[in-house]
Amino acid sequence: MYQYIDEEYVKVDFGQADLKEGELKGCTFQQCSFRGAALDEVWTTGCRFIECDFGGATLNASVHARSAFTNCRFAGANLFVSKFEDCKMTGSDFSGASLDGITIQGGDWSYTNLRHANLVKQQLRGIRFVEADLSECNLQKADLREA
Repeated sequence: MYQYIDEEYVKVDFGQADLKEGELKGCTFQQCSFRGAALDEVWTTGCRFIECDFGGATLNASVHARSAFTNCRFAGANLFVSKFEDCKMTGSDFSGASLDGITIQGGDWSYTNLRHANLVKQQLRGIRFVEADLSECNLQKADLREA
């Protein structure tokens, strides 16, 4: 297991890297590529990902607390049973991402592209979805109160 604390990366290519089971605290990643990277079971706390590309990456069972993923791309990423607690996801694109079993607790998901996402039975109460694209999402039995 690795641990990065208060590190800063700009335009670094982490593509195809094996970054499983790591812990990131207070790190900043700007315009970095994580295309095809294995980020399974990674923990992020207070990190900022700005305009990063997670296309085709696996983030299975990852946990993110108070982290920001602003204007990031998750096209084709696998987020199976990942958890986002009070995260800022503003402007991120989840086109074609697998969100099965995802847990979203609070946070700001404004201006995100969640088109066609399967959000069945999700507890989405109190989450900000200002101008988010939820068209053709499966929201059956989802709790959207105060969202």
